[in-house]
Amino acid sequence: IGDQTGLAKPRTLQLPATAYYSSPSWSPDGKHLLLQDNHLTLWTLDVSSAKATKIDSDTYFDPTRDIDAAWSPDSRWVAYSRNVGSHLRAVFMYSLEQAKAHQITDAMSDAVSPSFDAGGKYLYFLASTDYGPRTGWLEMSSLDRPARRAIYLAVLPANEPSPLLPEAGDEPSGRRPSRRYRRYRSAYPRAGHSRRRLQRPERGCRRNLLLHGGDA
Repeated sequence: IGDQTGLAKPRTLQLPATAYYSSPSWSPDGKHLLLQDNHLTLWTLDVSSAKATKIDSDTYFDPTRDIDAAWSPDSRWVAYSRNVGSHLRAVFMYSLEQAKAHQITDAMSDAVSPSFDAGGKYLYFLASTDYGPRTGWLEMSSLDRPARRAIYLAVLPANEPSPLLPEAGDEPSGRRPSRRYRRYRSAYPRAGHSRRRLQRPERGCRRNLLLHGGDA
């Protein structure tokens, strides 16, 4: 790591294991690096101390899919997706403070490409309920199986209102809000919070990637 002017002598940081590393990504506060290796492991590297911490490992290789790691705007969380037992992918959030990963989606659908909004209030991701026949990527039978995805979001702070709540005139008075607007446990996995996962009001399509809030 060197100064951007090129005038100072670069520092060498020891990588945590013998592997091929790729996709380095700076945390927004400039204190950590995210790295992936060819053993399907996701690492965070403390730049000042050169300490490497293993976040998680994927279970099997698929050249068409990625762990999709993304920093939260406050540099306290890393969101990513990986395979679970069903060979579908679930979205996880790793807390640097707790050194612990928390599963956000229930793996009943194939959830990929998590991305924080620029304010850190929402975690967007893509999910598909018809991806199952495509999980065996090496089988030719999976090639002709198109999958559709929709955009979902998790509301992270427990006290943050849903951005999709009906406004005045959207629903007749006296009726309970539809299931879509009801409150679930919070995506930030701490005691006393409540989570809400909401689908954007649009039809699914063949999306594969969401850009981070700072990149859009």
